[in-house]
Parts: sequence; structure tokens; C-alpha cells
Amino acid sequence: NTVGLQKLRSSKKSAGVSVEKHKHTYDVKLRGSKKIYKIGHAHYEKLKNLFSKNATKSEGGIQFDTLLYILLGRYQALSGHGFQAAVNEYSFKVLHDYLGVSFECFASPLNCHFGKFCSAFPDIDTHFGSLGSFFSLPTDGSLEGSFESNPPFVSEVMTAMALKIETLLNGAQATNKPLSFIVVVPGWVDEPCWKKLKGSKYLRKFFLIAKSDHGFCDGAQHQRQDRFRESPFDTGIFVLQSDLGKTRWQITDAFEKAFRESMAEGFPTEAVRARRARTGRGMADLDGAGGVYKGKKRHRDSNVGVEARRKTERKKKRRSKSKKKEIIV
Repeated sequence: NTVGLQKLRSSKKSAGVSVEKHKHTYDVKLRGSKKIYKIGHAHYEKLKNLFSKNATKSEGGIQFDTLLYILLGRYQALSGHGFQAAVNEYSFKVLHDYLGVSFECFASPLNCHFGKFCSAFPDIDTHFGSLGSFFSLPTDGSLEGSFESNPPFVSEVMTAMALKIETLLNGAQATNKPLSFIVVVPGWVDEPCWKKLKGSKYLRKFFLIAKSDHGFCDGAQHQRQDRFRESPFDTGIFVLQSDLGKTRWQITDAFEKAFRESMAEGFPTEAVRARRARTGRGMADLDGAGGVYKGKKRHRDSNVGVEARRKTERKKKRRSKSKKKEIIV
């Protein structure tokens, strides 16, 4: 975004940001600009709630609407919404119930499930509950708890994550702290990350979920009618724990069964997949060359807006009826 935080903090206004409510979404834009970021009602309310819990009076008067505009722009600029996909709410419940998970290592205010998470843009995301970058977590052995780690499916990021987790577990082991990670990564068996996780001395459980048996919440779920997307790969599930973590959060066969079933809940139905491909809405790879959100659908050939296209169609119908009458006469 071209708007700097320092300039925003110097103004008590929302930097000229307008938020307009529609039937299914909110339109967020700079006044006088044609660039619009869309966000669904549920996610808008979620962000307002996160902001109200985490905002302080020491932020120089920076307002929610301004932060919302920057947040949406930042994450849309990343493109590749598959990189921002997340496990679904049913899976998070299983993780919480069986392993006590309450923290996400790679999330965003848009897709986080828990109130505590790490994310890519601390300068903005901390206003919504982020604790900063995962790679900034302390390695002095003070960290404890149960964490979910589902990084962007980028080789360098996943390798760095695996090395960081090993360092954190070494610290927890040395200080006798309970520490546990459940790691969700694609089944790329030749990746350095995969080999590092598979060979870790802290590995307590591993299983593979076939790509046809599960899906994820789309990275653009905040702008979509249909939240789920099929997984393009098999997914590897790794549970790594310190000794005390292993004792506190024991891995059972029931956990694996429940987690597999929960991941299957994220697989979109045939009807949903067909609708997405047909309408070309959303940012997922299989959305019929989409990128146009609900309410902003365009004609694929002429780029004509919805209303203009409907008007053209009505004219064609009237002409057709008129010709039929002439033939009858």
C-alpha cells in the first residue's frame, strides 16, 4: 500500500477510507479511488471484534477503517491465495480437544481461528491480535504450549519453519518445558522440510492424508461465498513434542481418526465446485479464471459489468420478440 503508517498515525481521520455495506459484502476503498477491496459480513465483524480486543489508545488515533484497508491490500498483494489457505474450524476443534492447541504459527487476522497467532505483517496485524512473526519466537527455552503450524507451501519458508521448530524444541527440552507442534505441509517427500521433520528426534506421530480426502479453507474466504477448496496435494501431518509435551498431550489413534474426518469436511461438494468454475468468482486457481468477487462479476469476453450486460440482454430479447411479431403479421 502507498499509504504509510506514520502518515496515518498523524491523522485522526480514517485517511479518506470509505466502507460501504452491501447485501453480501462491504466495499473498502480510498475515497476518490476506483480500487475496491471486498470483505464478507462475517469476516468484517470478526476483524472489528479482534480490533476492539487488541487496539490501545497509544496508536496515535489510527482507526479501524484505515487498518482494514491496508490489511486487505497487503494480503491481496501476496496473490496466490492457496498460500494463505488454512485448515477448517472442525479440524481446529479436534486439535484443541485432543492436543490442547490454542495458537497458530502461520495465520492472518483474516483466516485465524484462535485469538493468538503469528503472521506476516506485524505492523498491521498486531492491531488484530498477532504476536508478530513466527521466526521471532524466543529460542531461550521459555516457550511452552501446543501450536499448530501450517506454513505457506513455499519450500524456503517450510524449511526455515522446520529448523525453527527443532530449535524451539531443543530449548524446551533443555528447560523441561511442555511444547508441542502439529505441522501441516504438502506431501512433497523430496523437500528439505519433509526430510527434516521426518528425521526429527521429537517426531511422535506422522500420517498422510490423500488429496482426494480433504480440503482447506480458501485464502480468499473473506471474499467468497464458498469457503472451501480442494487440496492439490496429499498432506503430511507431523506431531513433534518435547518429552514433557509428549506426556501432557498424548497422541492416540482416536486423534488421527478424528482429524482425518475433520479435514474431509473441508472438501467442497461437486455442486460448489461446478458453481465456482461456472461463475468465475473468487481467487482460487479453479475458479474459472476468476479473480472477480461476488457482486463484481464481469462478462469474460467483453469485460462488461453486470448491469450493462443485463441491459444488453434485455434489448436482445425485445428485438427477438419484435421480429417474431413481424413474422406472425
